[in-house]
Amino acid sequence: MPKQIIDITTPDEEEVEEQFPAVLASSKPQKISSSKKKASKSSSTKTTAGKERIRVSFTIPKIALKLPLIIGVVLILLGGAFLYLSLQAKAMINIRPVLEPIKIEEEIQVSSRQTEVDFEKKIIPGQIIEKEVEKWETFKSTGKETEEKGASGVIFVYNNINPPMPLTLKEGTRFVSSKDGKTYKAKSKISLPQAALANGKLTPSITEVQVVAGQEGEEYNIAPAKFSIPGLAGTALYYNVWGESREKIDGGSQAEVDKITQQDIDNAQESLARTLKKMAFSGLKEQISAGLSFNQESVDFGEPEFSCSQAVGANLVEFNCYSKLKAKTLVFKESNLQDMAKSFIDTKLSSVKKLYEQSLMTSLVPKGSITESGDLVFNLKIDAKLYNDINQKSLINDVAGKSRDDMEVLLNNSYPQIEKIDAQFWPFWIKRAPKNLDKIKLEMVF
Repeated sequence: MPKQIIDITTPDEEEVEEQFPAVLASSKPQKISSSKKKASKSSSTKTTAGKERIRVSFTIPKIALKLPLIIGVVLILLGGAFLYLSLQAKAMINIRPVLEPIKIEEEIQVSSRQTEVDFEKKIIPGQIIEKEVEKWETFKSTGKETEEKGASGVIFVYNNINPPMPLTLKEGTRFVSSKDGKTYKAKSKISLPQAALANGKLTPSITEVQVVAGQEGEEYNIAPAKFSIPGLAGTALYYNVWGESREKIDGGSQAEVDKITQQDIDNAQESLARTLKKMAFSGLKEQISAGLSFNQESVDFGEPEFSCSQAVGANLVEFNCYSKLKAKTLVFKESNLQDMAKSFIDTKLSSVKKLYEQSLMTSLVPKGSITESGDLVFNLKIDAKLYNDINQKSLINDVAGKSRDDMEVLLNNSYPQIEKIDAQFWPFWIKRAPKNLDKIKLEMVF
């Protein structure tokens, strides 16, 4: 079987640019001499189709030849950096000591006559400050009562007695309405002139009388009516003396009204007292400069003044009351109190014990009130925590070159006064503390 030869023919330049732009671009800048071109043409072998073969060759970049050298340099640099950082290893050792609580109670005195702390006599200097406050306030009445009013008006009383004669009726004489039987009473004594008789004709006298309803309530408000006088019943006068109203008798009512009670006054006094105490307390605090303090329970509130503009029993929806209060207290330097507390703790400390100062807490309970001379005795309560002194140089020497696990063993066996040890190494791949003691830093953590 004849061999089949597959030629690689030279395509048109446009085809090459279209399919292999990179190849064409790289080939364009190269100039080939005419002699080389001829040699190239003569060396080319034509196929049966008359097309020329192209021989393709590849060149290895120079950078590839240098790659092993570059990698070697990088590895050397990394190894040097690793070695350098390892030689610069550091350790930060945080230790948490075992804390032991301590409680102390002592009696101290704060005195406005003292200028310096007296540790022996247990006295710290103080200063008296005062604040006076006052306030008016309106309060609501809570009492209720039924208020009734009787109707009142005018009745004209006629005297038509024959033969004519004057008539006197006493205060409180009753008049009964002929319409609905409601009773009204004269407010004062009544003097009725006699009737006038002229030419055989009798003209009754008319007297205006002020009356009030026998009972309170709206039902005694009535329209004009005629009235009889029951006190004259059974006599001839009953039919000759009567009354008539020309206008409505009214003004009768029955309603529930507000009333000030004693409890209202008492509540107002208590409310004002609470408000004034808060105002006085705030006023005292505003007078205290930085570094000074006072005990809230030691504030001495005097007897307040109190009065109300309305009395118990007044029918009012609301009422006004006034109060004034004066307060005073002893202030002292917080640092003096702390120093006094530390002096008490020092008496309890052994040579190996130390005070963890941030744990120190004090509280005061006054015993009595401020004296006229400006003194006040307190019961001082002290709460604090102590720890055993630790020889840091010895501990650094013991942890040098040790791992975290080794440090835990060391802690359990040799340092019962330490509760916890936490080691941080640098750089991160270091697993043991450096043996160079200067590279180990120790810090107490509470």
